Amino acid sequence: MLFLCDVIVDSQRGSPMLHKRDNKKAQEKPAVALIFPDFYAGITQSFVNSARYLARQGYLVDVFTIQDDRLLLKSFDDENIKIYFIETPIVDKLLKIFPKVTYFFNPILKGFEDAIHFWIPPNSYSFIIGFDPEGLIRAGILSQVWRVPYIYHSLEIYEHSPVAPKKEQFRKQLEDWFSRRALFCFSQDEKRCQVLAEENGLKLEKTLVVYNSCLGREILSKKDDFLKKKFNIGNDKYIVLAVGSLIPEHCIDQIVLSVDEWPDNFVLVLHGWFGEQKSERFIRHEIELRKEKVFVSTDLLDGDQKYKVFQSADVGLVFFQAVKEHFTKNFIYAAGSSGKLFDFMRTGVPIIASDIPGMREIVENKKCGMVVKSPKDIGGVLPKIMEDYELLSKNSLESYSSYEFGQCYSQVLERIQGEIA
Repeated sequence: MLFLCDVIVDSQRGSPMLHKRDNKKAQEKPAVALIFPDFYAGITQSFVNSARYLARQGYLVDVFTIQDDRLLLKSFDDENIKIYFIETPIVDKLLKIFPKVTYFFNPILKGFEDAIHFWIPPNSYSFIIGFDPEGLIRAGILSQVWRVPYIYHSLEIYEHSPVAPKKEQFRKQLEDWFSRRALFCFSQDEKRCQVLAEENGLKLEKTLVVYNSCLGREILSKKDDFLKKKFNIGNDKYIVLAVGSLIPEHCIDQIVLSVDEWPDNFVLVLHGWFGEQKSERFIRHEIELRKEKVFVSTDLLDGDQKYKVFQSADVGLVFFQAVKEHFTKNFIYAAGSSGKLFDFMRTGVPIIASDIPGMREIVENKKCGMVVKSPKDIGGVLPKIMEDYELLSKNSLESYSSYEFGQCYSQVLERIQGEIA
């Protein structure tokens, strides 16, 4: 989902932002810095929701990220949120002159350049949050300059691997070092917190859960015919939806093949974006062979349309598998990191999910759907889902509130405030 917004330039600092503030009034409020130097920051749900939630709690939120006009979200259009684009021209020049050395020490060098540009912080911050390893490293360096505690919000799990390139091994060591010195470390469910603690040598009590869920308590139980109209699907068909990254790690290739064993009254809709070209070619070829039962959309939708896709579905799929040499735990322990899982809950759509650690606790213990060993099992459980449809849908809607982003974040914010106090 992409939104576009206007950028205003702060003439004093030359830093783009979304709103100018009255400095005297501004510093009457507590402030927090969010650091995520990634082009996808603007469409990363946990990052966007963190900024929005903290702003709603009365914090001045300064977002430090990389400039990319395509990925600025209208969700940041809040008077308490300001965006600073962190540029590193010195490191960029060094990268051209000394590519090997600079590439190896890239995150540290960029952190030092951040410290030069922002030696005097835009606000007096209560704490800093760094997202993923580079955001963590740069937050850790700035925390020393600003004399402010920092927190690590881990969006992905990075593993120690002796066969990984030296640069990746070094970055993992940096992540370990900085995360151990953070005030807290966030991950997306209890299982991922355990893995993060084991990988980074952390005390488990230092890790806190922030599910990758939606921000907003409102449930969206009303059904929509958006997908049926888009693909001219008859009312006699049930829509099974796979949404998000259409990649082998999400079993999309296997899901497409599995439709051969589905009952005739079910169709598959894929909505999202493809990964590498090789896997896309294979998946599209298999879709073409099943074009009467499989439909695909890669359209980018705005916020109003996002939930129309979920409300159009009768059954939601949430599948993961590890298919790469590195970072396999990232897909094995992916239950709480799946934003679409909670989108299905919010819209009352029963779920069929892969049997990975933590998934049964969320899906089957809450009686929101069924967990299966393989996409091959989807066809066999679809009739069972429809038999208990009303109960599963009701349970999904009722379970959503316990995973809602604001509900989770209120608890970790209370811990942060208590620790700082």
